[in-house]
Amino acid sequence: MPAILAPLLGGLKFVVVKLLLNSVLEVGKAMLLKIRWKVVLERFLTRAAVGALKWLKNLDSNGLTHEGLEVILEDLRSKRLPEAK
Repeated sequence: MPAILAPLLGGLKFVVVKLLLNSVLEVGKAMLLKIRWKVVLERFLTRAAVGALKWLKNLDSNGLTHEGLEVILEDLRSKRLPEAK
């Protein structure tokens, strides 16, 4: 009797695994589509700009004053951009 059930159980395992994988893929797609990519891009660009300004501030060869760079950074922070730390 178990020899007869073996192919059926193997097929059932395949169906269950396929259902679980499809469910995980659907959940992943739903999460990716729910994200506001405009916000993610804005935050990334803000962090990149702040990082570049801080790097520029530490260079001796730049033409900007340290105070000028601090004013730019403070302006970014005053616009309620939490990423501009």
